[in-house]
Amino acid sequence: MVIGRDGYAEQRFDARLDYLDLVCARSRPCDALPGNASGTWKRLVDRLREHPDPEVTLHQVLTLREPAEAVLGREVVAAAHAYLDGAPAPLRRLARLASAAERQAQAERYYERERPMAPFQPTDVFPTEAVAAQEWCINWPTPRHSPPRPPADG
Repeated sequence: MVIGRDGYAEQRFDARLDYLDLVCARSRPCDALPGNASGTWKRLVDRLREHPDPEVTLHQVLTLREPAEAVLGREVVAAAHAYLDGAPAPLRRLARLASAAERQAQAERYYERERPMAPFQPTDVFPTEAVAAQEWCINWPTPRHSPPRPPADG
């Protein structure tokens, strides 16, 4: 994030494929894949632009390309290679959006297993909708049953 001359934070949009190269270079299995990670990702985007896949949208690919964790970075690069080699299942699995109920259950299992708030329970801090109140992404993105803007009058 950059602070602009006016003192406000500016959010720049940058695909930053170099993150994938960095993560992949530090993993023997990932580094052993042919080519480099950013080149693989560019080929994947080109393939999906030419041959759209309803299970793997360009928006999902954009989201997957920014690995928050090294393990995910290695997985997405391997999944992209597999997709380009004719095996779409791994990338489709990573791109699939879980339902809010599924994410809620996953979060609850995590809090039970890891106890990140110990000695507190989530219900001690967030009495209503305990985990959902702390994990804002559980209910995001919300399904949209109508267009964000009404269609233009004809």
